[in-house]
Amino acid sequence: EAEAWFISLPQRKITFHARITGIDKIDEGCVFCIHGAAFTCQSWSPMISKSEKKICFIAPDLRAHGLTTSSDDSKMSIENLIDDVTALYIELFAENGRISKFLGQDRKDFKIIVMGHSLGGSLAVRLVNSSEMSQQLMSYMKAVICVDVSEGTALASLPSLSQTIESIPKHFESVEDAIHWHLSSGSSRNHVSAQITVPSRFKNSSDDEKKLVWRTDLSQTMEHWEGWFKGLSSAFVLTKIPKLLIVAGMDRLDTELSVGQIQGKYQLKIIYGTGHSIHEDMPDDVAACVLNFAHHFGIFQIGSIVRKEKDEFTRKLNLALKEANEKTSH
Repeated sequence: EAEAWFISLPQRKITFHARITGIDKIDEGCVFCIHGAAFTCQSWSPMISKSEKKICFIAPDLRAHGLTTSSDDSKMSIENLIDDVTALYIELFAENGRISKFLGQDRKDFKIIVMGHSLGGSLAVRLVNSSEMSQQLMSYMKAVICVDVSEGTALASLPSLSQTIESIPKHFESVEDAIHWHLSSGSSRNHVSAQITVPSRFKNSSDDEKKLVWRTDLSQTMEHWEGWFKGLSSAFVLTKIPKLLIVAGMDRLDTELSVGQIQGKYQLKIIYGTGHSIHEDMPDDVAACVLNFAHHFGIFQIGSIVRKEKDEFTRKLNLALKEANEKTSH
């Protein structure tokens, strides 16, 4: 079961809501998950449910999103958002931070993967390249994973952004209607995931309690979109720690990412048949990507778990083949 934490940062006049899963596995490692614009921390829940027994996941709601509250939800520039996330990271992982009591005595081997979707991916890349933290705090971050984020693709969509936002319904009559719209519009492609993730994006309207409105008004963030993504691809490719980019197709890569991929600067995983929310549409595949990536680079001590799962799969496959052969012979 996920725990809900409310983390107050008076100096930034913000109280973060975060979902913590597998806190008892924190010594094994932690994935710090940052959601995209208009999403919430619940966006990660389907993926986390597929891997929660192995490591710890911490997923906060950003400013103006989910259940996080602040004195000014309009401060959505990339600079302010990364200052928010950096302050939260320090509050959580500093020597006397919120998670310190759950860690063993030896902190030097503590390992974190920073993972972000869309805007969250941009924040993840900037966080792992921060110059605002101590060397020890920086050393915990062993890798970065970005889900469906590309500077070129994002900036190319800017001219049609206002039209796209205008096409989104301003309110819904019920949660069921909101889920139906997400599925019918292609925003979500997994009905089970949508039931988990979509409700958290809405609240009762202050004008009419029978109507649901978005917790995050995307139209109020449009002026910041260019800043959110500008310089991202270069920063990602030049990041020194291991990095993985998960996309739904090669067409999502801009020139800089394509060149970086050819040069072997990062790992690329393509998961076909998904929309923008790959981790919601294919949570099993993305969970496997994260664990295999971590195993490949020796980040988390999950090798025995991965091998055990492979052995179990092989055993079941051989059993099925044996039964099939026996039926054929009869």
